[in-house]
Amino acid sequence: MIGREQIRAFAATPKGKLVIAGALMVTSWIFLVGYFFSDSISAFGDSESLSRARTQLKRTRAAHEQIAENYAELQEQKKRYRAVAAAAWRESRDGQVETALRQKITEAVAKLEFKLSSLGSVNTGRINNELYYADIDVSAEGKLDEIANLIAALEDIRPAPIWKRLNLRPDNRPRPQTVAGADSLNLALQNLNIEYTRVAMNGTLRMICADDNSVPGKERSVKP
Repeated sequence: MIGREQIRAFAATPKGKLVIAGALMVTSWIFLVGYFFSDSISAFGDSESLSRARTQLKRTRAAHEQIAENYAELQEQKKRYRAVAAAAWRESRDGQVETALRQKITEAVAKLEFKLSSLGSVNTGRINNELYYADIDVSAEGKLDEIANLIAALEDIRPAPIWKRLNLRPDNRPRPQTVAGADSLNLALQNLNIEYTRVAMNGTLRMICADDNSVPGKERSVKP
């Protein structure tokens, strides 16, 4: 068995020093290889984490873009809503809609020297806490140009109404073929044995109205 004194004596010799130096070098290499291997494993682990992070970042960006798109759409809707509210009928400016709307229609038709078949009453209903609508039925019969002029005149009313419903159909029912009172076009068409087309119109005009002082949660009393 080799004792400590013999090991010390061997280490003091050039050969012993060389052996010890070689052993230390081998030990250093083993340490370096082990460290590199461990670092490589960590590096692979970091690569997987980076891949997951990139995937999550893409999802986050996609979610952010969707939120931005939804926000832009909401802003556009809000802009359109404000435009509708700004152009709406207001009783402080335009009068009580149940009576003033009928009057505006009557005046527009009178300027055309035309007569409606019927003009209904105004029915109102709530849209939301700020806006409500007023509907009125209109019907008329006449020549095509007369009905076209009538529709244009109704659409020129201010504030501007919209058509909730508009039906047009030919009205070629037989009528007395009298010369008296017939205009030149009717007379010419009758002489040429050409049927003159008349039009029957019926529709519902809708006026969008806004409360003068709208308060959220406060309902205006209107007909259902």
